[in-house]
Amino acid sequence: MQEGTIFFLISWLTVWYIVFMDNKSPRQRRVHLTIILALLVCAGVYMNIGNIQVSLIWVPVLFWSFFQWRIIRNRDLFRVSVSVFGVMLAFACFRILTMLYPVWLFIDWKILCSLLVIAVSALFLKGPNMRLSTLIIGSLFGQMIFAVLLNINGMPINYLFSLESMDLLSLLVFMNGVLHLGERWLAKWSLRKSSMTVAARNRDIR
Repeated sequence: MQEGTIFFLISWLTVWYIVFMDNKSPRQRRVHLTIILALLVCAGVYMNIGNIQVSLIWVPVLFWSFFQWRIIRNRDLFRVSVSVFGVMLAFACFRILTMLYPVWLFIDWKILCSLLVIAVSALFLKGPNMRLSTLIIGSLFGQMIFAVLLNINGMPINYLFSLESMDLLSLLVFMNGVLHLGERWLAKWSLRKSSMTVAARNRDIR
């Protein structure tokens, strides 16, 4: 699969959804469209940090991610830190595995890696925004660790957070949204089931 395909596909599908299916107010839709189009523009712009090219898209993405941490309470800080460390470790280990044993992978590594880090993050966090921010920050650190390991072993890279990383980013956003919708549906189903059980018990008592 060509690098960037997943990123651009999900981005334009999101634009289509906002334009034709979103029920939010026109102002909210304009804001969301502006954000997505700005990210698409930033995806093609790179900045040089030393000898490494870094995609500009990670500047607003990281700003948003760290901005979510403003609401973290002290008692939740440890859990968030463990989640970031777990995502970072899972990402780095999986990337090393895909490099050493690529023949094992029948599915694109980005899809499998997204599922893995989503599962790790879901073990510690429930809020969709906080979970997504830890996914982004953890995968960022994981990519940096992977790049350092490659450099130590004589395989330096000239870019970080390229179109391949944007594919992973878009998959993380998409899967996190699907997980959140599934959690909401499960909560409503459980509430409806408990309400039916209580109503049935009340009828039996009467």
